[in-house]
Amino acid sequence: MDLIEWVVGFATFIVVAVGITLALEVVLPGSATNPFAGAGVGALAGWGVTKLFGDD
Repeated sequence: MDLIEWVVGFATFIVVAVGITLALEVVLPGSATNPFAGAGVGALAGWGVTKLFGDD
């Protein structure tokens, strides 16, 4: 279960990070903070998804 949990959490991180970054590029094109904001929100989303699996 740990591998599945990791894969789902990492995939969520990537999808959310890329989505937020691209959305911010539409609103604030060329801003240096866009990738960092996307990565931060993506990390929180990925962590949240792994918590849905419960603590081991």
